[in-house]
Amino acid sequence: MLNRASKSDLLSELKTAGATIKADGREIICPFHEDKSPSGSVYEKDGIFRFKCHAASCGFCGDVFDVVAKATGKSVDDVLKEHGDKQPPRKAQAQAQTKEPEPTKVYADMATIKAMLKPESIEAEYTYTNPSTHAADLVVIRYRDTNGKKRFWQVSPVQGGWILKRPPGRLPLYNRIQVAEAKTVVVVEGEKCVHALRRCGHGGTTSPMGAGKASYADWTPLAGKTVILWPDNDEGGRKHMQEVASILERLDPITMAMPVRNPWDDAKMIMDEGKHAAEAHGCSIVFVTHMRKGAQAGDTDSLAGGAAYERFADTIIQLQRHDSHESTILKACGRVQEEHNQTIFIEKARAPGTGFRLAYHMDPNSLTLDELGVIVKKK
Repeated sequence: MLNRASKSDLLSELKTAGATIKADGREIICPFHEDKSPSGSVYEKDGIFRFKCHAASCGFCGDVFDVVAKATGKSVDDVLKEHGDKQPPRKAQAQAQTKEPEPTKVYADMATIKAMLKPESIEAEYTYTNPSTHAADLVVIRYRDTNGKKRFWQVSPVQGGWILKRPPGRLPLYNRIQVAEAKTVVVVEGEKCVHALRRCGHGGTTSPMGAGKASYADWTPLAGKTVILWPDNDEGGRKHMQEVASILERLDPITMAMPVRNPWDDAKMIMDEGKHAAEAHGCSIVFVTHMRKGAQAGDTDSLAGGAAYERFADTIIQLQRHDSHESTILKACGRVQEEHNQTIFIEKARAPGTGFRLAYHMDPNSLTLDELGVIVKKK
């Protein structure tokens, strides 16, 4: 007789249906559609284990009886009769369930967990260290599946070893030891970005589980600090930082650097005060804008507010990010062909150079630009 409260029964029937099961049910290649990478997983709710396929083209979700019905083409009623006609209704069974849910599997050490993956598939291991105990609260393993898709495992310590689950309660922030000592902290998306900031000498942090999960984390370590929000350059990244901002606003005390909602309202005041500050301190003011939607790089008209910038600015440069391609570049030794992934357009300059295009290569790991030379001809 099959049991909805048995994880092993569910996994067994999924295997019979043709599923490939990894990581104790955390990653499952769905048997009900052409699944090239694991898009399903098993979860427990109200004492019942269910399988959920997250692929938009499938979306199957059900318990062990639903799996058997789907795999055999029979109705759920027929499956229930075959596996015991005395099975109570699902709601009644869940309420009357006396069998304890199967315990989460405990692994002796991290090496045992990582051994379930191919060594070459593991890209990084990030340890969330508690600054008070210097022990790990959470470990995130980043790896590539058989189709090259980026995947993550959350691993947390328990008595006797480790489990493939995140810890209970609010999740910790990354890099808390450095955060505790810093006055200014940059919030980014992903542990990899935190390490890039660290290499550049800046203190950064991130919440686990990626964009859209800010509310899962404990942000109190940032209370009383100056916080700079650096979103990923996509809609999901911007929404994520907006969620972080709303959380930080409720901390006490907090100082935060973030865009105002209507920056044009104070544009004149900002420019006037910027001019006075530059004159008083003998410095330069750098204003940052962006290209108008649908505009092409290469002239000030393509910049949002470009007409105003051209009137008061001594120098205007435009940085364009693009896919890596070759250009003919003029160097001291002559003309050479080199690949670059950034181009700087000099729109206006006090010295000769207006109209020049400069080739740069940006290293995404260190966030540094390497100047290659003047572009003579784009290939």
